[in-house]
Amino acid sequence: ARTLRLLEGELKAQINPDGGVRDRNPANQVTLIRHLVDIRATLNASGRETTRTIPKDIRASLNAALRHATPMVRMLRHGDGKLAHFNGGVESDPGLIDLVLAQANIRVRTPRRAADSGYERLGGGRCLVLVDTGSPAQQNGHAGAASLELSFGRERLVVNCGDSRTADPAWRRAGKATAAHSTLSVADTNSSEIQNDGGRGGRIASVTCERNDADGDSWLTVSHDGYKAPFGLTHRRRLYVSASGEDVRGEDALLQNGQADNLETQPECPYTIRFHLHPAVAASLSRDGEAVLLRPPSGVGWRFRAAGAALELAES
Repeated sequence: ARTLRLLEGELKAQINPDGGVRDRNPANQVTLIRHLVDIRATLNASGRETTRTIPKDIRASLNAALRHATPMVRMLRHGDGKLAHFNGGVESDPGLIDLVLAQANIRVRTPRRAADSGYERLGGGRCLVLVDTGSPAQQNGHAGAASLELSFGRERLVVNCGDSRTADPAWRRAGKATAAHSTLSVADTNSSEIQNDGGRGGRIASVTCERNDADGDSWLTVSHDGYKAPFGLTHRRRLYVSASGEDVRGEDALLQNGQADNLETQPECPYTIRFHLHPAVAASLSRDGEAVLLRPPSGVGWRFRAAGAALELAES
């Protein structure tokens, strides 16, 4: 009973009100549910969950934690059943995830937004866009504010690079950088300061988010001030996903004093908007240089077009 009291305190400390883990790592979300399922199974097997030594409020806390945490895993999965690459998460085995969800046996609707954990899920038809709308975690944080991943059916088109599983600290730092995420970066500077040990530095992006849904269409506006201190700029990203899922649009803007900034007058603030393509996606630049043709293994073609910037294909 004393151990379970400690568990009750840890559940409050490690789980956000919307059910997400504090470190915002999708893979750790699955690990959390595995532990909770095992604890519940152990109590059931021992038969002690019905005795007076385990208060009802602790059992209720355990069940409530599972009820809140399980839907977050569904929220952060793509159509192939694997997890999104946010905040240190890796794809993970979809069969294992299915097993964990089946054992949890929590049947609720997949959430479209998790304001406390900092994620949004936009979908129409077979198209899915997942967006990071939070600040880096206290430990093992990633500077990926406003980054996105996009999939269509069981195929991923745009992803983040994900956390490096090597022991090389340089690669691990690279995976945490803003440039390793599908978002905008100014002068190849991280939107939040991430220390070498994975902890947060003194400059942390504060992120705001607004969403509207109507007739199946979704609009999302994400802004962060991570570039305000070094450059006096705020990054604003607007996204639109149609109800059919066949039209995805976005607009990135750098604002100075609330107004769109003309960066042509500020050569000291070069910016890059990266969209990291999944390794299975073939890409080719059109002859006029105004579009990129994307072709995943299924052969369903997508055309990526941009205005106001020069398109370029480069190694990720």
